[in-house]
Amino acid sequence: MRDPKEINGVVLRKCLKILNNCKVLGVYIDFFGMNKEEMIKSFAYEIEHLPEYKQNKIPQAVIEFYNWMFEDEGDVKVQFRHIPYISKFGSREGTQMYIIDLMLIEGGHTWEEIARACNATKERVRSHMNSLRRRYGVKIWRERNKYYLRDMRDEVKEEGKMAKGFLDE
Repeated sequence: MRDPKEINGVVLRKCLKILNNCKVLGVYIDFFGMNKEEMIKSFAYEIEHLPEYKQNKIPQAVIEFYNWMFEDEGDVKVQFRHIPYISKFGSREGTQMYIIDLMLIEGGHTWEEIARACNATKERVRSHMNSLRRRYGVKIWRERNKYYLRDMRDEVKEEGKMAKGFLDE
């Protein structure tokens, strides 16, 4: 990394403003009152810990400035760390629960399809569905042996279909 004296504070603030305005980070970097070293640390940390799906959304000027700051470390460019996705029910990417959560959110899958997709038994799927009901108060309903989250029921009713076999209780 370059010496902090070589780094222009005005350009660093502009890069932080660009990151805040494009909303790539998901958090707002409040750099008011920070000294230059603290701004450099927070800027580098946020760039390096950005999830993979947001990497291409970083403005080119910010990437060039980051690479200029760290060009003395060789040909190392921005190295992103993989941060796993988390479903809205708290399941981590790559687990059976994550696949079950995604398929329930998508809706329209049978127990067999869900179990086959995550390489689990039907009992495991049913157990996870029951835990979602208890833990998060999720309402799951069934129509023609396909499962949906309760939020989608209004969309189905608008299409004129009759929802049968609620599993809300």
